[in-house]
Amino acid sequence: MGFPMIRILFLITDFDGGGAEKALYEMVRRLSRDLFAPQVACLGGPGYYTEKYRALDIPVHHFGLTPSCGLAAAGFPVTLMRTAFRLARLLRREHIQVLQTFLFHANILGRFAGSLARTPVVLGAVRTAEPRHMHTLIDGLTFCLTDGEVCVSEEVRRFQARRAGLPLDRLFVVPQGVDAEQYPVPAAPFGMGTQKATARRLRAREAFGLPADRPVFMFLGRLCAAKALPDLLAAFSKLVPGREGPALLAIGGDGPQAGMLRADVCRMGLSERVRLLGWLDDPRSLYAAADCLVLSSTVEGMPRVVLEAMAAGLPVVTTDAPGCDELVLDGETGFVVRRGHTEELASRMTTLLEDPHRAARMGLAGRRRAFASFSLRGTVELYEAIYERLLGGASKPNSRTASPYSSSTSSSEMNGL
Repeated sequence: MGFPMIRILFLITDFDGGGAEKALYEMVRRLSRDLFAPQVACLGGPGYYTEKYRALDIPVHHFGLTPSCGLAAAGFPVTLMRTAFRLARLLRREHIQVLQTFLFHANILGRFAGSLARTPVVLGAVRTAEPRHMHTLIDGLTFCLTDGEVCVSEEVRRFQARRAGLPLDRLFVVPQGVDAEQYPVPAAPFGMGTQKATARRLRAREAFGLPADRPVFMFLGRLCAAKALPDLLAAFSKLVPGREGPALLAIGGDGPQAGMLRADVCRMGLSERVRLLGWLDDPRSLYAAADCLVLSSTVEGMPRVVLEAMAAGLPVVTTDAPGCDELVLDGETGFVVRRGHTEELASRMTTLLEDPHRAARMGLAGRRRAFASFSLRGTVELYEAIYERLLGGASKPNSRTASPYSSSTSSSEMNGL
């Protein structure tokens, strides 16, 4: 007779198409069904990933909260507790053994609900080095209700320990992961690649209406303040046209600053050189069309778009936002510049424009690094090992006030559970 499967519920803020939502979906769909019986829930209503989960025969739950129910809302405490009780009932009814939450609001609500339901293991997840003081304060005050937090990078782990005062030995680093099978053909940065890669590049450009012979830098992500999009436009505007003509900037994504971005593009006279593509269901076509990914962010954790671009074979120019330098090796797989320094960003973009062979070598080096050091299978196995380890100690007295690892456990040891 086999062992009974571990009943686990994953809770996230919503099912929209952001990086955290995609990372959760990719992880849940690869979770061992021999060991785990997963369910998923979100604080909001049905979204992009709802039907995708249902197609995998995974139970899906929605709590129907709206953005107006946020921290600043007058009725937030009442809404929080009502939803916590609803979630606690779900946890008890489904006999959930592990509650894994993602993103701030889900983390906090899950802690209260898990405590009410006496769920054996409650684990949060932190995706960024959170700059908002109120979030950090609440995270620290409620940490006693959880068994720990999964941090997406070592820098986020250190940040949580330093800023929120959380114990390092209950902060577990599980980096982003990428599936090599989803990127079978490398990109051809600046036209440097195999015949198959260059043909794919041309087809992708035709689909986006991009010229075949112009250099194309790309950005992909949520259009919000953390991405420092004015810095990206400022750096791009400094590029000097080469022999193939002025470079283009293709921007994929949507978000609260989409309108401001459109206005800035017009104000800076960049309408002919910047293409706003909106939300992309599958960004791999943009990776195939582009020559280089550029990220101007001030706040990150370990940006999935950087890892995906590396897997696709693109060189990456990024700021030193948290987690970025754990992915990009400066001078080997791309360049890392200081946040807010648009001259440095423009200079590194120019370097790749002037030396396409170097750009292609960087892209291939990044591809090898992505597959060797950040496999999605490895990410899933780390999560599985943490769940089994914590659940094994959940019956011990005061399991949430004692560390699941000894204080001498190093970060590398935790990652090799």
